[in-house]
Amino acid sequence: MKLINALLLGGTLLFPAQAIAEQKPEAKQESKAEFFVSMQCMNKMVFRGLTFSEDPILNSTLLFTRDGLSVIGFINYDTRKGQVNELDIMLEYARPVGDFTVTAGFGYYGFIGQSIDKTQELYVTATLEKLLKPSLKLFFDYDEGSGIYGEFSMSHYFDLGKVDVSASVSLGFNHKYFRENTGFSHTALNLTMPVEIAEGINVVPKITYSKSLDEEEVKDQFYGGISLDMTL
Repeated sequence: MKLINALLLGGTLLFPAQAIAEQKPEAKQESKAEFFVSMQCMNKMVFRGLTFSEDPILNSTLLFTRDGLSVIGFINYDTRKGQVNELDIMLEYARPVGDFTVTAGFGYYGFIGQSIDKTQELYVTATLEKLLKPSLKLFFDYDEGSGIYGEFSMSHYFDLGKVDVSASVSLGFNHKYFRENTGFSHTALNLTMPVEIAEGINVVPKITYSKSLDEEEVKDQFYGGISLDMTL
């Protein structure tokens, strides 16, 4: 459950590589290996404030982590075309530095039947392991995205007894990452409610409201979905 909660605090399970750094430093020091599997359905694909598909999507994520090193695989299924249209892999290393968790990683995004074949990025994140877990993330896409995306976020996990809620807010800054403009792109509120149906298995409804800060290239979005998450 700890790993699932950490991923939820990252604000998304669509691309969990961004969320590994939200784990507690003491969890990273354990030598125990963990596997995480997620199968998700969303009503559209929105990533870093940008809309990549208005159609419902199905995707699966497989994550392996040990001693701060994580390997993440991601596959996305286009329901309109009836085919797999994205295969990603991410590698990252996270470690505690004082009260912070610092993460560095590499992401490879492979696209099938789309206008571009792939893009690649390097990223670094720093999360303060205190109340509200303020986090700063920087992504440098040196391939087709050809830009920089930065995000500041805060998050909290509310233990409400029978019902738990994970909430996060974020502010995105986009410097020519899959767009022409530079500046603050959007702010977002994300809510998830994990429901444990068996040990290590959760059903997770989720909703996100994204408010555009650049009306030329980013639009307001309200989207959501549900996932089945398992820690093995």
